[in-house]
Amino acid sequence: MNNHYRNRLTLRAQAMSSLEIRPAGDYSEHLPTGSSAQRLGQYWSNTGRYLVKAVSTIKEDRTYDRQGTKIEARE
Repeated sequence: MNNHYRNRLTLRAQAMSSLEIRPAGDYSEHLPTGSSAQRLGQYWSNTGRYLVKAVSTIKEDRTYDRQGTKIEARE
């Protein structure tokens, strides 16, 4: 690789890194709100809701067998 090409790549990399340090817009709306404990609690609360929904969906799916005959749901 010739030096001229390598220098251009280095210059381009330096320019891109300066753009990362100084972004063009305001990103404050994308930052998380609340304390880390609140965010973690909300995460686990959402996870619990997803699991409850998944279990109920599986129970609904198991009320019919492969032939389409209604069967008793198991607990």
